[in-house]
Amino acid sequence: EIIDESNPKLLIDHEKCCYCMLCVIVCPNDAFHENIEPEGSIDLNEFPTIRNFYKIDLDKCIEDKKSKICILCLDVRERNNVEEYHKIQKDCPADCFFIDSPINGVVTIKKNMLHKCDPHGCKIIFIETK
Repeated sequence: EIIDESNPKLLIDHEKCCYCMLCVIVCPNDAFHENIEPEGSIDLNEFPTIRNFYKIDLDKCIEDKKSKICILCLDVRERNNVEEYHKIQKDCPADCFFIDSPINGVVTIKKNMLHKCDPHGCKIIFIETK
């Protein structure tokens, strides 16, 4: 299969990838999924994962299975899809969902670094910790 402008793909270098799943968390189009099974063991002290981009006050959370926002929130928590975070924070019936960055330091968005992963143009995040 030839990769060109008519057949855009994102290739992951599995020799360099630390499986932190940042790509899954930050992708605005939910294009990545967590079904990767790396070969061998990964030293999480060397390559720690980042935590979620939200906090939930579990004492206030009602997880109402009849509420569209609660159902969306439960789904988002399972997939770590940031696209719906603002809607959930705004419409949460228990006012218990809060967007929170797991990254300390300055976050810089670099445009068009992964432009082939999505025809509409993706962004990649580089993290500078200070």
